[in-house]
Amino acid sequence: TRWTSIDNFTNIPQDLAFCLSGSIVEDNVIHVPEDYETIQEALNIANEGDTVLVASGTYYENITWPTTNSIKLIGSGEEDCIIDGNHTASVIRFEEDLNGIINTTTLISDFTITNGYAQGGSPNPYGGGIYLDDSNPSLVDVTITGNLATSSGGGIYLDDSDPSLENVTISNNSASSGGGIYCSSSSPSLAIVTISNNSASSGGGIYCSSSSPSLAIVTISNNSASSGGGIYCRDNSSPSLANVTISNNFADFSGGGIYCFYNSSPSLENVTITGNSAYLGGGISCYQSSSPSLENVTISNNSASSDGGGIFCGFSSSPSLVNCILWNDAPQEVYFREDYGPNSIMIAYSDIQGGEAGIVTNDNGTVYWEYGNLDLDPFFTDPENGDYHLTENSPCIDAGTAFFVFEGDTLVNMSEDEYYGTAPDMGAFEYDGTVDNDYELEITNYELGNAYPNPFNPSTTISYAVETNGRLSLQIYNITGQLIETLVNEQVEAGYHTVVWFAENQPSGIYFAKLVAGDFTKTQKLVLLK
Repeated sequence: TRWTSIDNFTNIPQDLAFCLSGSIVEDNVIHVPEDYETIQEALNIANEGDTVLVASGTYYENITWPTTNSIKLIGSGEEDCIIDGNHTASVIRFEEDLNGIINTTTLISDFTITNGYAQGGSPNPYGGGIYLDDSNPSLVDVTITGNLATSSGGGIYLDDSDPSLENVTISNNSASSGGGIYCSSSSPSLAIVTISNNSASSGGGIYCSSSSPSLAIVTISNNSASSGGGIYCRDNSSPSLANVTISNNFADFSGGGIYCFYNSSPSLENVTITGNSAYLGGGISCYQSSSPSLENVTISNNSASSDGGGIFCGFSSSPSLVNCILWNDAPQEVYFREDYGPNSIMIAYSDIQGGEAGIVTNDNGTVYWEYGNLDLDPFFTDPENGDYHLTENSPCIDAGTAFFVFEGDTLVNMSEDEYYGTAPDMGAFEYDGTVDNDYELEITNYELGNAYPNPFNPSTTISYAVETNGRLSLQIYNITGQLIETLVNEQVEAGYHTVVWFAENQPSGIYFAKLVAGDFTKTQKLVLLK
């Protein structure tokens, strides 16, 4: 199960609009502006299960969601249908008095949400783009950009809310805390989400307080903050990250990629943390009894202007690493703060530059250097351009472990269908042995066509095209980010191609076809209905 990044998304056709639960647009449809001039007017008269369809255009509104569940608000497309907050208040607000009745059958789809401004002095200066209090709607094919909150949640503010986000882009938002997303006692589910170019004092991309969001196939890049450039976790926050890319984020002080504070212990699987920078902990910074768990994680080319280019540990923190790679982080791969309580780190079946001797403990902690570790160049494909796949001569291939127990805790338990070869590889990307890296031509242009039929049962045909000969992969993932099947992974000739996915052994649900060609990635949603 391996992932790099998502750059482009395929919108759901309007006649197939649905939310994550699979609900189809209901018969009662209200049109804006044909039936009602504003979105707010249409929502106010909508009944449970109604659909509000919004025509192309820009709507200058600050919407308060009504106390009605299961309304579907569907636009004509992210680029064509814009809700503009006009710099006066949050663009969309789900208020406190909804009392949790808003669930994931409530849908917002195919909009750009922009120019929201949740300002100080107002009753609630939170959530520049979207404000959610005790509400759990689904956001599908939505762009949230250019919003501001003077307090928390530039793009989205969540308080005791567990929304579902799918095919969502959150960019260029700003706040004091949580430039992209602010989570308070919330556990949202994110799938196929890009969080980029957001800024905040704490948590440039995501801020978590007593929250444990689930991230699958998510890119967090080019965000900035004082601490937690990519993600800020505090107060027992334990997010789950699978197939996530955290790259090129910046923190003035601590945690360029991830900052873990006050008993926060995220779980990372198949994650790349690269090119991030901070004063302390360029890749990951662990403070105050924080103990992240890392399985098949690549941490490389991160930097700290003081200490801990890869991982920084302070105040009794204890990360664990299995099947990981730490390489070319500066000035150290792992660094322990010298005071305020001992730290520890457990490393097994991992490739660590400098080996055990390269870990700086300052006599303030313990390194559990378990079996199977290496200190050898991993031979990444093209790290200068962000490609951290392994080449065929990498010593990390088949060098990991499928099962590992430490102090009574099972940290790794993989089935044989989750890896190629005799054992899992180290790092975030599994090498399947089919690529000839000595023969590679760049693909300069490509396209992933619409699968047909879609929805389907039990098979669908996926089309793709490339302009010049080159190497590409086409893989199927489920909604949790788990790799289901590799349809193509080889050198292909220029032209138009089709491949059939037979899904008779898979359960009904939402899947994603992901085309990767060099640095380019495109994803399409597939719906299997049995």
